[in-house]
Amino acid sequence: MKSFILLLFCSFLSCWSQAQENEYIRFNSNKIDINRNGIHVKNCSFALHLLIGGGQPLTLYPSGPPNIKITTRQTPTGIGIETSYNWVDTRGYQYSWLITKIGDNILSFRANFVNGSLEPVFLQKFELLSTPDNDFSVEGNASEWMLSSTNVESRRWGTMDKEIPSESELQAEEANLSRYLILSGDSTKFTNRAWRGFYDDLSLYKEPGKSGITFAAVDSISDIYYNIKVTQTKMKLEVWGDMSEILVEPGESRTSDEILLLFSPWDEAQSTKNKWIADISNAKVTKKPIFGWCSWYRVGNKVTQDDILDIASYTRKNRTKIPFDVIQIDDGWQVGKFNWTENEKFNRGFEELVDSVKDAGAVAGIWLSPDKVDPVIAETKQTSRPFPKQWYTEYRLGKSSMDRLDPTHPEVRKFIYNSLQNCYNLGFRYFKLDFSEIPYYTRRFYNPKLTRFQAQRELFRIFRGAVGNESYLLACGSSNLRSKVPYVDAVRIGTDTAADDGFVRDLASDGQPRLIYGFWYPIVSIVNQSFENGILSNGDPDVTDTGQVRKCRPAQLQTFHSFVGIYGGAAMVSDRLFENKFDNQDYRRMLEILYPVSKEKGHPFAGGWDMYGKEFGYIAKTQYGNFVNLILWNPEHQGTANLTMKNVPISELGHKFHAWSFWEEKYIGIIDNNYVATQIPFYEHQLLKLTPLASHPVLIGSNLHISMGTTEVQNISYTNSQVVIEMKSNAGSRDGRLYFYSEKQLSNVKSTNSDSFIIRQNKNIYVLILTGRIRDKKELITIEIGGKTPVLQEKELCGSLLEKYYQSSFTPAWKGSW
Repeated sequence: MKSFILLLFCSFLSCWSQAQENEYIRFNSNKIDINRNGIHVKNCSFALHLLIGGGQPLTLYPSGPPNIKITTRQTPTGIGIETSYNWVDTRGYQYSWLITKIGDNILSFRANFVNGSLEPVFLQKFELLSTPDNDFSVEGNASEWMLSSTNVESRRWGTMDKEIPSESELQAEEANLSRYLILSGDSTKFTNRAWRGFYDDLSLYKEPGKSGITFAAVDSISDIYYNIKVTQTKMKLEVWGDMSEILVEPGESRTSDEILLLFSPWDEAQSTKNKWIADISNAKVTKKPIFGWCSWYRVGNKVTQDDILDIASYTRKNRTKIPFDVIQIDDGWQVGKFNWTENEKFNRGFEELVDSVKDAGAVAGIWLSPDKVDPVIAETKQTSRPFPKQWYTEYRLGKSSMDRLDPTHPEVRKFIYNSLQNCYNLGFRYFKLDFSEIPYYTRRFYNPKLTRFQAQRELFRIFRGAVGNESYLLACGSSNLRSKVPYVDAVRIGTDTAADDGFVRDLASDGQPRLIYGFWYPIVSIVNQSFENGILSNGDPDVTDTGQVRKCRPAQLQTFHSFVGIYGGAAMVSDRLFENKFDNQDYRRMLEILYPVSKEKGHPFAGGWDMYGKEFGYIAKTQYGNFVNLILWNPEHQGTANLTMKNVPISELGHKFHAWSFWEEKYIGIIDNNYVATQIPFYEHQLLKLTPLASHPVLIGSNLHISMGTTEVQNISYTNSQVVIEMKSNAGSRDGRLYFYSEKQLSNVKSTNSDSFIIRQNKNIYVLILTGRIRDKKELITIEIGGKTPVLQEKELCGSLLEKYYQSSFTPAWKGSW
C-alpha cells in the first residue's frame, strides 16, 4: 500500500511539474527554455569543465536522455519542486542539473558532479546556464531595459542600447573598475564593447524596476560570474561558477553554488536574495551600526599616538554632543604589513591609548590588513616576499602572488590569528580589516578541496575566531558580502570618500568618474546595495565630513550627509575635531544630527532601473503616524535638473502632503505626487519630509535628527487642548527645533528636559525651540492648542530668546566658513 501511495505521489509531482513548466519553463532535448515578463531564454544548456590526467581539459555536456527525478525540497522561501536531470558517461563521471520551482516567481539552478572514475580530477567550473548568440532576448526597445548589478564598480551597467567602452579600453584610461572579464583571460570578451561582465548578481528591468528578472547567487560555495554579449534586444548569456580547480578524489562529489532567477520587482527580489543568504549562512545582525571616528582621512599613515589621545580627550569633554561608539586608529601604527606591532610613533605602548578611549566612553578600534602583506624592497630594488613562497595564493599553477597570503595554509592561519589576537589582548574591540579580498580567479590553495570563495569565508572565520564574538568586525576593501557572512558585523559597501579633491574626479569615456574616490560612487553603492543593510550586516558607506573639504561645495557635502543618514548604516568622520577650525557649533551639529543611526533603512524607489537613486528614502512608520523621508538628487556631472517623485509610493499614505525641506528648514507647502524639485544643481539635492494632511496639529519637520522625527521623537498624542510629545532623550542634537502645522494657535510650552518656547513662523507654521537637552533624562513636552496667549513671531525675537533660536540650528555663516 505504501509503495502504491508513493507511486501516486511521484506521478502527481511529475504531472504537476510538467504543468508548471508549461507556464514559463520547459525542458527539451537537454535544453531549457524560459519565457516570462517579456524575457525569453532559449536553448539554455549546462556543462562541467574538468582537468584530468596530466592537466588535460575536458568538458562534460549532457548526452542522451537524462534520468529524471522529482522531489520536494524545503527552501528559505518555502517548499519547492525540484527536478533533477542526471547523466553518467563511460568514464564513470556522473553529473546532474537540478532545477527547483518555488511558487510563481522563483526558479533555482544548481549542479552536481560525482567522480565515479578511478582517477582524481580538478574541477574548474560549473556552467550553470549558457545560451547561443541572440537566444537571450527581451521584448520592446533596447532603451527600455536596464542591465545592471548591485556591484556598480563593474562599470558595465546601462540600458541595452548603450555602448559601453570595453574593459580593456577603460583599463587603458586607468579607470578603476572590477575587471571580471580581464581576469578571466578571455580577450574575445574584455576587448569587445558588446560584452558585459558581472559578479554575484545581475538584474534586467524595465522602468521603474517592477517588471524584469534578477539572477542571484545565494549559497556559500563559489564565485558566480555572468558574461553577457549585448546586441540591442538580443544577447548571449553565460552564467558559471568558478570552482578554482579543486581536487575531487574518486568517489567524491561536489555541488555548485545555487543561483536564483527571480521574476519579481527589483526591491522584492533583493529582499528575497538577502534573506535566503542570511538563512543559508545563519547571518544575524546583532550589533548596531557604528557612530564614530577614524584617523585615516585627515592624517593618513602619519597618525600618531597624540592624535588618538587628543580626539579621546575632546570626545570625553563633549560627550553630551558627540557620544562616539568607536574611536579607531587606522593605517600607520604598525611596523609593517607583515609585522603587526607598534612602530616608533607608538613607543609608549597601546595601554595608555586604549584607556583614554575607554575614558571617553568609546570602544578602541584598530585597522589591520593581515592577509595582504607588503613585499620587501631589497638593496637591488627588487621586491621579495617576507614569508616563504608557499604561504601565498596562486593565480594559476606555479604563479604565486607577491602580497596575498593563502588562509588555508597552517602557518598563515597562525600568523593572522596571532596578529589579531595580540591587538585583542591589548584591549581593542573594533577591528577594521582592510584589503581582505582574496584575488578573484585564485586557484590551487594549500587545501586543495576549497574554492576561492570558500577560502575567503575561511579567512573571515579566522578573523572572528581571533577577536571573539563580542568584538565588532568591519570588512573593508572587499565589497562582496555573501563570502563574509556570518562572520562580519559590518562591511564597507563602496569606495573611499576622500572628498578633498571634489565630489568626483575627472571622467572616463563611459561618462563615470575615472577614479572611484569621492562621494559619487559611494552614493551609487548605497543605492544599489541598500537591501543588504540590516539583513546581512550593517552597511558602511565610509566617512562623511563636518566641513573643510576644499573642492567639494557645502551643498554637495550635504548631499552625501543626507545619504549617510537616510541609508541607516555606519556614520563616521575623520575630522580633527580638537583643532580650532573644527571646534565649533556647526561642525558638532553635523555629527549630532546623525546620532543615533536611524533604524529606518533607505532604499531606491525605482531600484533596478534608477541606478543613481534619484528618488531614495523610506516610508517611516512610527507610533504617532506614518510619513515619507525622501532624497531627490541630481547625479549628473554638469547642469541643473528638475527632479520628480513619480516613483515614490505616497499613495499608500494619502494624496496630499505637507512638504518640509530639511537643510533649508523651510515649509514648501502642500504637494502631491506631481511635485517637481526645480533647477537642482549637479551633485545637490532636496531632503524632504512628506507628512499626510490631518485635522489636528501635525509634526511636519525636525532639525534635531536627519531622520526628521523617526529617530528622536518617540510619540505624539493629542487631546482637544494639548499636544503631548515624548522625546527619546539620547537621540538627536541637544539643541534643535520641531516644526508643526496647525490651523489652531499653539502656545504655552512646557518641557521636562529642555529650555523650550514656541514661535509662529508664518501662517499655520509653528516652530518649537528646544535647547540644553540632557542625556539620560526623560523628556515630555506639552503644547496648548487654541489658547489665547500671544505667540511671538520670528522677527520679534530678541535677547536670550534670539540667542537660543540661533543656537538651535546651523549658523547663517556655516556654508561660508570653509
